[in-house]
Amino acid sequence: MAVQAGVSRAAVMKAVRALRESGIGIESVPRRGHRLLADPNRLNGPLIRQMLLDEGIEADVLVLATVDSTNDEGKRRADILTRPLVIAAETQTRGRGRQGHSFFA
Repeated sequence: MAVQAGVSRAAVMKAVRALRESGIGIESVPRRGHRLLADPNRLNGPLIRQMLLDEGIEADVLVLATVDSTNDEGKRRADILTRPLVIAAETQTRGRGRQGHSFFA
């Protein structure tokens, strides 16, 4: 897996550990590899953060189950931020798109 991804084995283990800590089931078999036990089909903060780091972007990641609007949540937190923050939500109840169009996401 490490060779295919072009990363070290330690980097793979770090990613597997982060996924396990976030509640995603991964089976590991020595000298055989790793297997995802189920499709998590949900947002994963540690994985998003690691993907950002892989691109050279250092930011905190906040994953919420439900929020009115990720933009509004960012505005509420803007005064206390000390570094970039990525906000993601499984559900937005008052999302806004271009030209003020609302949507449910």
